[in-house]
Amino acid sequence: MSYAKTWPPGLGNSDVARHVRSRFADSGFECARGRSRCMATAAIAGGASDRCVSWQSRCAARVGQLGVMLVFASVCCSRNAAAVTVDFDALASGDTLADQYLADGAQFFGLFFVANATFGGALTVPSPPNWVAVSDGTQTLRFVDPTNAGRLASTDSVAVDTPALSNGCFDAIQMKAYDVQHNLIDTATTPAFTSSGSKTTTTVSGAGIHYVRMTRIVSGCSAPFDNLVFADVVLSDTIFFDDFDDFQ
Repeated sequence: MSYAKTWPPGLGNSDVARHVRSRFADSGFECARGRSRCMATAAIAGGASDRCVSWQSRCAARVGQLGVMLVFASVCCSRNAAAVTVDFDALASGDTLADQYLADGAQFFGLFFVANATFGGALTVPSPPNWVAVSDGTQTLRFVDPTNAGRLASTDSVAVDTPALSNGCFDAIQMKAYDVQHNLIDTATTPAFTSSGSKTTTTVSGAGIHYVRMTRIVSGCSAPFDNLVFADVVLSDTIFFDDFDDFQ
């Protein structure tokens, strides 16, 4: 039996879920390996022993207990399969993004400006009326506990839409996703339009994304995005910030 493949398909990717899932798989593997060794030893000795049968029963009971924990983890952590969409439409044109979406677990550092210009209809906003312009340099999106912004959180995917453009140009935006220890997880770049282009979704993904650096690749155009979508955040093992200034 392959214990590693028996967890519920709806199990989330929180730290709790990953830990229990790993324990479940490891215990199943150890039971299978231990049973093989026990039976081989018993065969050499001339037959199965009561000790071998007893050990196998205790091991199966332990795996069963972990299985119950795994089901509980799938229930308590199922919220992680959800996705959050931020369309920026409740804000006013000209606003700078900062703490407006803490209740969703998102915090912005640097210069992200809300805009609603369509340049005579050339720009088609994915979710009208607002979109976000990324300023020159590198700006940062960070994920936090929605109930306490002083606690670290992470997500497994972050996506943004580049609006459609019929006439004009867009600068590209390089997106780099990092974990709480500043290890690079994934990188992607939104498209640069030189004359026109269709709406495009750009995604960075991987377990444990704590923040995303967005760097505008300047060529003299706007660098827009809309519809920030991320998997519902979960708390990190590292609870509190210890290098806040690094995110400025």
